[in-house]
Amino acid sequence: MKKNFLLLLLLCLFITNIKAQETSPLLFVPGVPQSSFENPAYQNLTGKLAVGIPVLSGIYANWNSNITFNSLFTDGLAYSFNNLYNALDENGNAQSGVQVMMFFASVKHKKNTYSLSVSERATSGGNIDRALVRMVGDGIIGMYGKSERIGPSSFRFWHYKELGFGIAREITKGFDFGVRAKILFGKYYINTGNFHVGVETDTDMGELHIQPMGSYQMSGPLLYDDNFKSNIFHGDYFFQLRNLGLALDAGAVIRKGSRSEFSFAIADAGFIGFGRNIFNMQVDRPMRFSVDELFQSNDPDRAKYIEPTDALSNFGDSVAYLLTVESTDSKILTVLPAKLNIAAKYELTKMLSVGASNQISFYRHQPVNLLSVYLHSNVTERFGFAGAFSLYNFWEILPGIAAHYNFNRAQFYFASNNILGIIQPASSKHLNLCVGINFLFDTQ
Repeated sequence: MKKNFLLLLLLCLFITNIKAQETSPLLFVPGVPQSSFENPAYQNLTGKLAVGIPVLSGIYANWNSNITFNSLFTDGLAYSFNNLYNALDENGNAQSGVQVMMFFASVKHKKNTYSLSVSERATSGGNIDRALVRMVGDGIIGMYGKSERIGPSSFRFWHYKELGFGIAREITKGFDFGVRAKILFGKYYINTGNFHVGVETDTDMGELHIQPMGSYQMSGPLLYDDNFKSNIFHGDYFFQLRNLGLALDAGAVIRKGSRSEFSFAIADAGFIGFGRNIFNMQVDRPMRFSVDELFQSNDPDRAKYIEPTDALSNFGDSVAYLLTVESTDSKILTVLPAKLNIAAKYELTKMLSVGASNQISFYRHQPVNLLSVYLHSNVTERFGFAGAFSLYNFWEILPGIAAHYNFNRAQFYFASNNILGIIQPASSKHLNLCVGINFLFDTQ
């Protein structure tokens, strides 16, 4: 069980390629105040002060991949790197992101809606060349006598706290405009860049040399003295004026008559500057394997067999031993993935409306597009429900649902772009989920 858990963790790390912030389905439920995260021009429609408490006020999870989690496994929790290799394209990749609301408050006063939010956000990323999966699955005994370069692969990770102040105002009848200014507090940053693995054979010495080739950067509450150690203070959990960044959301809502609505917004346009505890790392020397130390991981019944998880552990120990770490005062400026939302809605009746939305998320040269059509019904004055179909990158069709229910003092909401990803998460390539609770207070 322990080894299978390690494999699942490695799968998450190696085939995660973050291309975007969260592609949230909250556009399907405009009656939820948190929909303003998709467009800050959306007004609070509850008629009350909405307040969320830590974690319960909103959890947003996003996962989009070109491979499923269970591609690594055969029957039960038995793993097979051959299965994973056969399932991969040239590179395994995915998109994911997590946002946890620590506090949220929203209230409408006359023509304005004011909001305050505090959240923890994380994105991580990378991609892996499938030849690395083959090397882990087969072992290195078959590489002797060869000279090759495997890659590129990469890994990136951001973790930051976000403090946001938003205002939406009805400028004229039929036109609302909103902005949310955000201060960002960077916590962790890891970037391997694009790295390769070089394989060389020294026949004179009878050795196989394997070396990760690239430069890596890391920033966080850490100290390094022969190895990394935690250096966390109580204030690291709050708002320290270090690793600061800024971001802005801006949007507008235009209504034509009493039934038609068009909206557009840009979100997460900003940056974070990491300037504390920055470490530059690289592997200066190769791992050396003599002919007698070469192993295979494909057939337990043959000689020189090492289980793939043990081989990975040995590689990790070797890389840590050969790693050169230098502390630096240079700053790292990271640009956040921005998101563009465009939506339209038409009210068929007072209880029923149809809509369409398009979310484009930008990360490097690999944008993600999610085109959705949905039907929303206010089943009762308290209960709203939406069904949707989304087209992921103009290729895959995903069925989604959303719902919210208002009690006298609380509002529950749920939304997903792909309900199949919730029903069968291990066999799904996509999961987009939002869930939370707002407490409602009368303001009069």
